[in-house]
Amino acid sequence: MPPRPRSSLARVLADLQTGLAAAGLEWYLFGARAAQLRGLRRATVDVDITVFAQSNDASVVVAALADSFSLRVPDLEAFVRTTRVLPLIHDRTSIPVDAVLGGPGLEPYFLARAESIEHEGVPVHVPIAEDLVVMKVLAGRDHRCAPRTPRSGCTGARGSLRRPGCSCRSDCAAAERGSRGPARQAESFAHSALSNP
Repeated sequence: MPPRPRSSLARVLADLQTGLAAAGLEWYLFGARAAQLRGLRRATVDVDITVFAQSNDASVVVAALADSFSLRVPDLEAFVRTTRVLPLIHDRTSIPVDAVLGGPGLEPYFLARAESIEHEGVPVHVPIAEDLVVMKVLAGRDHRCAPRTPRSGCTGARGSLRRPGCSCRSDCAAAERGSRGPARQAESFAHSALSNP
């Protein structure tokens, strides 16, 4: 039986792994794609990674990925200076990739706790579920749940790591009453995500 062709995501991850490993750069996947690899349903088009380069030198990352990725902005230096993000596009699949330059703070902590998950034969470092929740909370999105409709479940941090079939009405109500601070919400969300397989 011939090998099954890789998905677009697997091709992107394989090219990221190849280029960054050859340059000796550590990285991890985060965002909706990381949640997908952890078995959660998330709709997204792009791929978000954090990559660690000496002195946050964007040119090192660009050179490492030059064989498979192109820049999406004309003035990379100005863009990176204000955002710490390298906006790339994967040449073979046209999937956008946002490569965040990892710096001091929580990012090295997330990397140290990340687990290697294999996706279609490609090993990928993915933050643990609790860290994905913390990232979502820190991203500054609305953390309250939206009204439930047949076509939508929770939104915000709680919905992003909700296991299929999980009901979050009690967390939604508490969040809407404002009875929890962001840190307590993150703790509750992580516990709920992990306890609802």
